[in-house]
Amino acid sequence: MVSVDTMKKLLSQTLPISDLFSNVDSKSKLDTHLQKKFEMIVPEAVELGKVWIWKKKPTPGLVEEMRKGCCISFLESLRRLLSTRQVRYCVENPRPNECVMRTVLDGTFYKTHPFFSKNANALAVILHYEEIEILNLQESPTHKLGIFSWSLANIYPEMRSSFNAVNLLAVANQCDLKEFGVKKILDNFVQDINVLQTEGISVMANGVPKTFKGSLLMVNGDAPALALLGGFEQSISACRPCRRCMTNQEEWKNCFSEVQFTLRDMETHRCHVESVSTSVFQGQDRKYWQQLYGVNGSSPLVKIDGFDVTQCLVQDVKHVLSEGVLEVETRVFLKWCIDNGLFSIADFNEKVALFDLKHLSVDKPSSILESHLDSKLRQSAAQMLCLSYVVPFILRDLIAAEYLEQGTDTYKRLLCHILLLQVTNMCYAFEVSVEDANYLQNLIEIVLLDFRALYPGAIVPAFHSLIHVPNQIIQFGPLRQQSCMLFEEMHKWFISSARNLPSCKDVPWSLCYRYESLKCVELYPAPGAQSMCLLYKGDVISEGSEGNLSDLPKLKQDLLLPYFDVNDPVLMRTTEVTIHGTSYKDGSLVLLSCDPDSLPVFGKITSMYAHNGIVLCLVLSYKTIGFDELLNAYHLQDNVQSELYAIRMKDNVYPYELSIFYSQGLQYVVLFNHSRTEFKLVKTENSNL
Repeated sequence: MVSVDTMKKLLSQTLPISDLFSNVDSKSKLDTHLQKKFEMIVPEAVELGKVWIWKKKPTPGLVEEMRKGCCISFLESLRRLLSTRQVRYCVENPRPNECVMRTVLDGTFYKTHPFFSKNANALAVILHYEEIEILNLQESPTHKLGIFSWSLANIYPEMRSSFNAVNLLAVANQCDLKEFGVKKILDNFVQDINVLQTEGISVMANGVPKTFKGSLLMVNGDAPALALLGGFEQSISACRPCRRCMTNQEEWKNCFSEVQFTLRDMETHRCHVESVSTSVFQGQDRKYWQQLYGVNGSSPLVKIDGFDVTQCLVQDVKHVLSEGVLEVETRVFLKWCIDNGLFSIADFNEKVALFDLKHLSVDKPSSILESHLDSKLRQSAAQMLCLSYVVPFILRDLIAAEYLEQGTDTYKRLLCHILLLQVTNMCYAFEVSVEDANYLQNLIEIVLLDFRALYPGAIVPAFHSLIHVPNQIIQFGPLRQQSCMLFEEMHKWFISSARNLPSCKDVPWSLCYRYESLKCVELYPAPGAQSMCLLYKGDVISEGSEGNLSDLPKLKQDLLLPYFDVNDPVLMRTTEVTIHGTSYKDGSLVLLSCDPDSLPVFGKITSMYAHNGIVLCLVLSYKTIGFDELLNAYHLQDNVQSELYAIRMKDNVYPYELSIFYSQGLQYVVLFNHSRTEFKLVKTENSNL
């Protein structure tokens, strides 16, 4: 982009700073420059409502103040995003899957929706709403912000977790949204979606205008946030606490299959909204109908043609499972073990601290205090996942073998925990099938029935939300593609940026402006030059020694030759590569095959080579001896077999790093985030396990 001569000429000049930045030495000049050269979208203030506040200056008294949020034009932001080659390529070249579901576009909802099914490669927008708490270091009080963001479900799954795949829509103070509602801050977005449906959006692609149409597919967030967006009761103690069905406070604690509940639909929902919104009912009368239906009022999203608030406000796997069901079950299980003298909390913490977590060490669990067992384990969602998977290994070292024999109380509770880990695997799986979802529905029912029998009174509302997950998978595909975790990087950026603000006078506008400034620079690394690798900058390959294919032993040559260009035998030996966020090194464990009719086969990477941008690996396979149901892990033979394989990393059947864990001198591997299960469901009259 810049020649060496130009750089030499520039560096030879002596320019004062005042001249160098003379075109952007004021706020207005900077804004103009960013808009012209980087297509920055200037945030707009949105009036939410008026409040009376007490002010001391200039004279003491009540003053009416307008509360505002800050928005970024959705259509302009979408047009700018679609102008980049990587995003447009994903939209125009979808990857349809018939046997399994890998994206939300593979679900039945997208395939059968009146709009999406009739418009080829229609844009599917995912709206996200989250409330975050920030602490400004210059001032003592904390602030809660409501952040609206969106992403395109058309972007390939491996690229959707990129920071640049997430786009900001609006920011407002959470207290203002709670008082005035979300209608005003979402009005422009709703209008833009309707325009996108009917007229579409025109984008210049290689000098030729191209029209794209699309609509809002789903909204994700935590339960209170989605209840606010959908106009449902936000309290978990409400008479009708679920936005998906008409359960009451008694039913959700005793029924654990979705077929046992009356599901909401848009026809009855409109009747409920009309009942609670009519002017005939006031005060306590209106409150009665709101409690009866679990509906507070209408949602601004119902003005979008074809959007169903009873189905498209999806359950989030992070909040429902990692921070909900899994946290509760692990906590009460550990408390039962400690109360029954099987081990102490100090012994447990010591074992966790010494356990070799391998690639999970980045999410190493925090120490647990005894008081946490009565309230909540102080772990993040990632730490909770890590802790729950290593609990069986820790318990095998702490508990005597006779306590884990089949039929004992400890065995029943540990098996319940293992089955919940199987549920977790399927909920976080990269790909799922309809058969997997049907199996999951039965597995969830069995686990929850058994949990209620083992821990009476410990069930919380997240357990009820979990029963709606299998049907949601069929409708919208893998839960990890619907998860709030894809928006976590954006939230971390907002929290860190808010700490650097000079004041809290107008936090929403300040953060919107800073985010948009960053966004336009990511889209345009140089003025007028669009990013060619906005979503993915390519594989990261550590530098190594170069050589020729002929320099390798004959066996390795024969294995690698099918992947080589015969006219270019040059290769580079490398020791580490990172592909879509997953790092592989010499000695890393990979999944070689996962045939449902046999045990999975794992392999250890012995060497890696880069050739023409392709990463090739030589892998030695392990023999899988069997599955240990009390560890939720596969037992591997101690020594690696002599059979050597060559694989191309982009063809890897499982895009996730695995590790070998040790228990009592034997080596095991846990197959994380995979829908495979070794358990066969058998219901009996006396036991649900």
